[in-house]
Amino acid sequence: QSAGSMIGAADVGLTYEPNPALLKDLLHGQTAGMGFAGRCAIRPHDSAELWDLASAVYGQIRNLTVVRVANGQGLQCIGANCSLVGKSVGAHQSVFSGPAGRLE
Repeated sequence: QSAGSMIGAADVGLTYEPNPALLKDLLHGQTAGMGFAGRCAIRPHDSAELWDLASAVYGQIRNLTVVRVANGQGLQCIGANCSLVGKSVGAHQSVFSGPAGRLE
């Protein structure tokens, strides 16, 4: 499920435990995803403590919108409009302030 959500995005690089079969067989060693959810990188099972800095830096470097999906949430896209749905379970507030969690 997590790999499926990540591969539907434009990039699958926001993980520290990549599935070798995903990278080798499906993506041929590239981190580019299929782009079904637009120009974004999805970080499933997000927790603020672990992914704040990595998500902010990765989004800037790759010029992507990072969608951080907590447990209990899903990304719903209808046409060009996407939003998080569901109730997050155990999510934490970001330590960053500002729009889209940008460093200020």
